[in-house]
Amino acid sequence: MKKMKTVQIFAIAVSILFVVGHGVSKFVEQYRIDQNSLYANGKLISLLIVGGSIILSIVNSILLIRDLKIEIGKKIFWFALSLFPILVVIVCTIINAC
Repeated sequence: MKKMKTVQIFAIAVSILFVVGHGVSKFVEQYRIDQNSLYANGKLISLLIVGGSIILSIVNSILLIRDLKIEIGKKIFWFALSLFPILVVIVCTIINAC
């Protein structure tokens, strides 16, 4: 099996961070009624994780194109995985806008 490159591992990590950020957001929603510090801090942490993963997704996609000399047909899986957070945000925005 071919060894994975750093940008490919980073694509996996960014997608996992995005999912974890949404998980944190859903978890702290149960504390919304009390308006305690757990809810406020959890929402802030969730926002930072999700926002950071979106920015890192853009950076990693650029690195994939540049470093791997990506041919979209051959490396579509890694490119799509790297763009996963951005694609989810775009799809959710379109669905909510309709």
